[in-house]
Amino acid sequence: MNIRIASIKFGSVVDGPGVRTAVWFAGCPIRCPGCYNSHLWPADSGRETTLQAVLDAIRHGRQVGDQGVTLVGGEPLAQPRAAAALCLALRILGIHTIVYTGLYLKDIIDMAQVIPEYWTILTSADVLVEGPFIQDATGRADPNCQYRGSRNQRVIDLRQTFDVRRVLQRAPIVTLDREWDGQHLVSVAPDGMIHFSAAVWQVGVELGGSVRPGRNCGQVPADAGGRASASAGGSASIPAHAGEEKADD
Repeated sequence: MNIRIASIKFGSVVDGPGVRTAVWFAGCPIRCPGCYNSHLWPADSGRETTLQAVLDAIRHGRQVGDQGVTLVGGEPLAQPRAAAALCLALRILGIHTIVYTGLYLKDIIDMAQVIPEYWTILTSADVLVEGPFIQDATGRADPNCQYRGSRNQRVIDLRQTFDVRRVLQRAPIVTLDREWDGQHLVSVAPDGMIHFSAAVWQVGVELGGSVRPGRNCGQVPADAGGRASASAGGSASIPAHAGEEKADD
């Protein structure tokens, strides 16, 4: 099976809690105003590769210390078969998976009646960050908004939400907004990297002689390692031993 992607980033600390491999899907029909990745909107953007090649890259990420995988874009759900196959493979491998989408969960559930791959995604991934980026509701106005670009975007615990017992009881959706927003402001990883949360970046940080603001939703980290980039309400990091290494946007 083929997947069209823009890039794969290792060591990302801005695409969900922990150190993660970020798979950037190409193509997005939603096209949120203010998106930093408008170059990824065309369906023929990025490059075509295979599911196996992506899984091989993810295995490499695990070998270098990545703890989970995040599917971002672009719009992962614009490639339902590929996204579903990847989520299912990651579920079988026991790898924690976060999916970012510009769609709302209720709409995904409705469309799953004609796109059954959406059910595979919802029942295979661990977390769904739902909703479009709304430019006038940017999380940068709220220093506690982590790992997402605007306050309308909910962080949904798919494992809990779609637990059979909860579904039968018609229990409400389980969100992780408070847990994500409660991440530490500054932490030091085992490899000596200092991680700054969005709360630090959104008020501006003096780093290497310049103030670096928080990053808007969907901005691709320029650094291939994902270690010196600020994200959509995410975090950034610099080597603890590097006196004035700057973060790239």
